[in-house]
Amino acid sequence: MPAGLKGLSFVALTAVIVASLAGKANSISTIFTLDIFKIYLGRNKSETQLVTIGRIVIVISMVMDILISPYMGIDKAGGFQFI
Repeated sequence: MPAGLKGLSFVALTAVIVASLAGKANSISTIFTLDIFKIYLGRNKSETQLVTIGRIVIVISMVMDILISPYMGIDKAGGFQFI
């Protein structure tokens, strides 16, 4: 492949990975904030406070994912092989 097409392919793959990660992070934040936190703990919280809680949940979940994934065998065989 020519150098330009290699770069374009790399950029496209990176964009797909980032978009997928953003979708998962949005889902984690929404499910926790609206379905768990708002119902049980934060009935009187403003939208700004809920957004802040959602952002904190995303950071915590990503750190947990990084810490847990090596013990699941994902780093050796790949995520799709693990599933």
